[in-house]
Amino acid sequence: MSNELSLRSGKIEFIMVVSSNIGKEDHMPKNVLFTLVLVLAISVLFAGKWHYDNKIEVQGEAAYAAYKQKAEQKAFINSLDPALNPDQNLADYLHYKSLTQDQVTISVLGGSATAGIGASDPKYAWGKRFEAQLHSLGKEFQNVRIHTHGFPEYSTARLVKETKVKNVIGDKPDLVIFEAALFHNYDQHVPMDETKKDVEAIVQSIQKNVPGAKILLTSSNPISIVSEERTENNIGYTYNDYTGELTELAKKKEWAYVNIHREINDRLEKEHIKRSSFLKEGTDLTDDGHLIWTKELLDYLSK
Repeated sequence: MSNELSLRSGKIEFIMVVSSNIGKEDHMPKNVLFTLVLVLAISVLFAGKWHYDNKIEVQGEAAYAAYKQKAEQKAFINSLDPALNPDQNLADYLHYKSLTQDQVTISVLGGSATAGIGASDPKYAWGKRFEAQLHSLGKEFQNVRIHTHGFPEYSTARLVKETKVKNVIGDKPDLVIFEAALFHNYDQHVPMDETKKDVEAIVQSIQKNVPGAKILLTSSNPISIVSEERTENNIGYTYNDYTGELTELAKKKEWAYVNIHREINDRLEKEHIKRSSFLKEGTDLTDDGHLIWTKELLDYLSK
């Protein structure tokens, strides 16, 4: 009977056949046995070295892949850095903030529409819907939080008088969306010069106290309770006059601005929707109206 021993390592192969007949006198010479043991030891060493070299190679490849991924991530973040991209859109700005901060804060300030008046539930108001839509953009936006500061029936004059902007400043926001509450200015007969002065005061207060924050100004939603073009208030202004003056002010000051009034009207006309169908009592947005507002804001982010 005989035993066969085979060892493979890389290209080394050694086969030894040894007689196993115990008790016979034809023992293997000592020098041959020594040679076999030496060859076996060398083979084991080569096998160990091959395994070690292979392990080092795998580790090196993994380390390089991690380094490459980190470098690519850093380059991507730099491409979104507001300091390097002063003209970037708000979507890229929020993306950058979400990648470099634990939480991204958006504060919204305004009147009845911002307060969610007309919505069947607070979660259907445009502020909460806007937050949900941002989360749907991907995992990078899951840390975005919206703080809503809406005050029913407040005009910009009352917002200034009661210094409601302090609520926004306390949030230390990355982005402020300021709805100018124009219907209440119209309905409460706030003079046009005072309206523009109040809007400017609120914007300047945010700029001064939260200098790193972006500010997005919006007009208010369309109404159907009166003719926007023809019905004047007690001081001779139509609702459209207030929207037009705000638009001109934003253009003059070079503020980021969404004429939500015009954008919603354009969408309704395009989709053949009656204005009255998304309003309660001719002034307050229904759930569908708040949804349209949200869509217009999302469209603006990438512009």
